[in-house]
Amino acid sequence: MDDAEISPTAVAEQLERVLKSDVFRAAGRSSKLLRFVVEETVNGRADHLKDYTLGSEVLGRGDSFDPRTDPIARVEASRLRSRLDLYYATEGASDPVLITLPKGGYVPRFDVRPPMPPIVTPSSVRHRRGWIVLILVAILAVSSVTALWWRRRTTTGLSAEIRLELTTPATTDPVSLAISPDGEHVVFVASDGGQPRLWVRPLKTTTARALTGTEHASLPFWSPDGRSIGFFADNRVKRMDIASGRVDELAGALVPGGGTWNQDGLIVYAATIDSRLQSVSAEGVRRGTITVLASGQTGHRAPQFLPDGRHFIYYAMGSSDVRGVHLGELGNAVSRRLFDADTPAVYVANHLLYVHQGTLMAQRFSPSGLELEGEPKPIAEHVTSGTRANIAALAAAPSGLIAYRPGSAGGKRQFIWFDRNGREIGRLGSPHGFGPSYASMSPDGRRLAVQRTDAGNTDIWLLDVERDTPIRFTTDPEADIAPLWSPGADRIVYSSRRNRFNLYEKPIGAAAATELLATEEAKSATDWSHDGRFILFRSLGSESGWDVWAMPMSGDRKPFAVVRTKFEERDAQFSPDGKWIAYQSDESGRFEIYLQRFLRGNERIRISPNGGAQPQWRADGRELYYLAIDGQLVAVPIAWSPSGAPDAATPVSLFATRLGSLRDIALHSYIVSPDGQRFLLDTLVEEASSPIVLILNWKAPRD
Repeated sequence: MDDAEISPTAVAEQLERVLKSDVFRAAGRSSKLLRFVVEETVNGRADHLKDYTLGSEVLGRGDSFDPRTDPIARVEASRLRSRLDLYYATEGASDPVLITLPKGGYVPRFDVRPPMPPIVTPSSVRHRRGWIVLILVAILAVSSVTALWWRRRTTTGLSAEIRLELTTPATTDPVSLAISPDGEHVVFVASDGGQPRLWVRPLKTTTARALTGTEHASLPFWSPDGRSIGFFADNRVKRMDIASGRVDELAGALVPGGGTWNQDGLIVYAATIDSRLQSVSAEGVRRGTITVLASGQTGHRAPQFLPDGRHFIYYAMGSSDVRGVHLGELGNAVSRRLFDADTPAVYVANHLLYVHQGTLMAQRFSPSGLELEGEPKPIAEHVTSGTRANIAALAAAPSGLIAYRPGSAGGKRQFIWFDRNGREIGRLGSPHGFGPSYASMSPDGRRLAVQRTDAGNTDIWLLDVERDTPIRFTTDPEADIAPLWSPGADRIVYSSRRNRFNLYEKPIGAAAATELLATEEAKSATDWSHDGRFILFRSLGSESGWDVWAMPMSGDRKPFAVVRTKFEERDAQFSPDGKWIAYQSDESGRFEIYLQRFLRGNERIRISPNGGAQPQWRADGRELYYLAIDGQLVAVPIAWSPSGAPDAATPVSLFATRLGSLRDIALHSYIVSPDGQRFLLDTLVEEASSPIVLILNWKAPRD
């Protein structure tokens, strides 16, 4: 029925009825948003309901709100739609007026619903009263909406599609989530102000619990029987037996890109995001490589077995004509491209789900014929993706349950200056949701080079420190990352995925970059000697993992290995005189900081006693800094003998940082002033707090 047939009085009465309900009573932000959009529409101001108006006037963002970088209006609108769906499915089931918020806009719709004929029997009364009690109890509990509807679904067999929100602790890794095969549990990564780890939430209850032993976990995946969870942590593929809590290491995985587990106990996984898919048994026996990189492809990631346990889908990175969702088969090196996409796909109920420009799409797919059918259809908006290997915050179960996270891709960061006591003394730029920036400060301290993702493309940007204004430095359609200033501040070296993250060099003010080093391994520069003679870079070997390499910047420019073992060594930094390097290695079983002579001999000194990462030198070489495993910024006084050997004193903790997980693939996330009195940190100022949205009884769109 048209909106015009409903009086403003009837709409106002229905609005108050909704806002006084248990569903909305404790939902302050949703209630405020609903009242605003309804009253503006009733008063003839529906044309004012735009992203900026909602963000600045209703949701507390103020006049500086920018809807292009802050999705709060879209996220809160999605939450409001979910709450309205729940209200009208429970407390408002017999209300005469329907208030809905159509997708794609913020103007509500008002409809009259014909009254349903009452069916009054003693049993139905008892049943209704029982559910009212359950509703009231559940809504007063944390995340109770989901638990209530899960119970009701399993006892009454409701078939209507319902979308509900599952509130979780804050996280810096919103894409890491998975649903158990029976659709009864959701596992996700959350930090809750501490170390990120796995949390599991039974959907029949109202609480989630953290899983001890999964610290720094990412990208979980379930065993087919639902008794174990596979995940990535500490550069390894691991599995946890849920009943006992036992955690076993299965294989190495330096830059994890997702995994999947079939009924025969085979796990297919991406050990790095720039290589072929590997396989290992559930007991840790290596089974070898599964896929082959085709011409133009740079890496495979995010595999998922199809129901037959033999075929699987995965995502291939590379040039536009070969990237996208591919179909593979065990024992067959030949794969087939299904379609191009921004993210990997997830299989559910004869469909492949993927994200295109923030919209969740459903493409019909026959698991028996292995062919696409019809055209893709949108089913949800503003789905998070991009924080890990372009993987979307999306999961599904064979039962048809779908889960996704809306909103930003992992919280917001800002460059903040701190003194040696951890006291904030200034900020640079504005909070952003681009992820870690991996910044490099120009030697004169005037410009900061960062990597930044804008409209799906990662480029190098230059931020003027005094004017606080950014300009784009690279424009290649492939990802440009990890910038490094030259000692003369006249050029920048960076990695570009035009093939395999090779090194490129671009002078300041030049229109184009030149290829500096191309090899089969992914690589990124980590430091440039003060005399300009050498660059240090880390290179990802197929057998040895990350290693420290160097390249002369004159002559034949032939690179050579500096530290190359079966362990992981990376992120090396030159001492100011260029005779020593500081780097991190996990040869002891965890990352520690080491000093080693650069060109003469293999003398090494371990600096950190209890773990460390990301070493940095003071300009005079008399102090070395690193990040401890607990996030503390640590200083180590260094004295130099007449022979030029370093003598390290006892490390001293300066202050606690807020940088997120230090065990990720991150490059350096802090910068030291020349005198060692100030530290510029890429600080996490806001963790992602978007809920997990559950789609129950999903109804696939029809062609």
